[in-house]
Amino acid sequence: MTPVSHGKPCAGNPHARFEEGASAPETPRRKALLNNATSTTGRATLVAANGRARRPAEPPQGDLSHAEALRGRERRDFKPTGVCYLPAMPCNWEIKKAKVLFRQEKRPVRSDDGVVTCFRDGQVTLRANRRTEGFTNSLKEIGYQGVRKGDLVIHNMDAFAGSVGVSESDGKMSPVCSICTPLRDDVDVRFYALILRVLAYTGFIKSLAKGIRERSTDFRFSDFRELLLPLPPLPEQKAIVAYLDAETGRIDKAIAAEEKMIALLQERREIVINEAVGGGDLSHAEAQRGRERRGWEVRRLSQVILSLRTGLNPRRFFELNPDNATNYYVTIRELRNGKIVFSKDTDRINDQALSLCKNRSRLEKGDILFSGTGSIGEVALVRESPTNWNIKEGIYALKPNCKRIHTKYLVYVLVSPAFLALARARAVGTAVRSIPMKDLAILPIPLPPLPEQEAIVERLDRETGKIDRAIEVKRRQIELLRERRQIVIDEVVTGKVKVA
Repeated sequence: MTPVSHGKPCAGNPHARFEEGASAPETPRRKALLNNATSTTGRATLVAANGRARRPAEPPQGDLSHAEALRGRERRDFKPTGVCYLPAMPCNWEIKKAKVLFRQEKRPVRSDDGVVTCFRDGQVTLRANRRTEGFTNSLKEIGYQGVRKGDLVIHNMDAFAGSVGVSESDGKMSPVCSICTPLRDDVDVRFYALILRVLAYTGFIKSLAKGIRERSTDFRFSDFRELLLPLPPLPEQKAIVAYLDAETGRIDKAIAAEEKMIALLQERREIVINEAVGGGDLSHAEAQRGRERRGWEVRRLSQVILSLRTGLNPRRFFELNPDNATNYYVTIRELRNGKIVFSKDTDRINDQALSLCKNRSRLEKGDILFSGTGSIGEVALVRESPTNWNIKEGIYALKPNCKRIHTKYLVYVLVSPAFLALARARAVGTAVRSIPMKDLAILPIPLPPLPEQEAIVERLDRETGKIDRAIEVKRRQIELLRERRQIVIDEVVTGKVKVA
């Protein structure tokens, strides 16, 4: 079904897709994803590592599949809305401004309230229920507000990325969140959380951005209250929520099964590497003597590299993402699976900042990057001359002494569980852990003769390559399942598919 535009273009919206409706065009790929939308571990056509598909199981008796729901779309009558992200909707739905449906709450904080966080995956819960690390904690909780279970929560700065949901906890929240409750009895907050997350997924919220913070928007209650929203009959809102709970639950189980397989494959990869480069406790005296009997040595890292340097943090030296920035600023986020991967989220620096970073890191082709701060032990090999990028402080650049150690052999040692255990044991800090360069430099490296190093690298390239390809198949399958999940939500909450 090709969406038909009945609405007016969004004023000032740079995204042409909204001029023809928020949902993506129904390409053959989209149709295929929709027709397979009832994925479970048994029901989805999941591609195995060898490329063959498993036969999907029959759906349970009495279960309304998304394919069955799709057959109901032709039986619906639609009407134009004049709303750019929803050009047409079912005739029995209404359009209302959010201010008619919701009020903003400003509750006082109670003494025993815990901190509630609105996460980008849509969960709104006590921070302690998920994790307590990786947050910037306020010394003074100025402006914090009370939140109750069942409230609709919109993160003003991160709503564009999906930070919208229904609170599952009582507690207190930062003033950067808008806490909303219904003004009417015919409003299900769970339905409107789904609608807002669709608007985030399609980029509509980002198109309204007035904020200046990089990769964020400023979507406050004053913006939300003027938003035109669909108002289906309450029974249909509840049916949509129940249906999507079931459908997305099935897809989530399939994703969890694929993620479990990835974890097992990664564990196997670690075992293969650990065994090949010596394995066990690198500091154990008996293990060291055993290696020496095989012609192996154990040397400090500083004895097998020419230099160990790091990059530069902005601080007073430069700023990130200025108007004239054309170069990439590599952080731990860009170190992925042994490679340096740039994305739209990678920070930029100008030529002057790049020169400052180069002067400190002296980065060259053939160097090895090692994250020494935060998530310790992410590793990547510099495969090309870094002409338009450099590294932050806390990313260490190791320059191997190729007369003593094979570069890729050192990469394998650095990612081995035995080495990483020693590195993480020497980490210091509380909120953010890091290993100082002087401590990294003294860690032991098992060192066989160069010909044996080359043989080990050849064998590990072959064995880890097979595992990496299987992992990539699983990651691709997860990507398709997540895309399918979002399409199902989009089709249902906008009324294109009738479920009640």
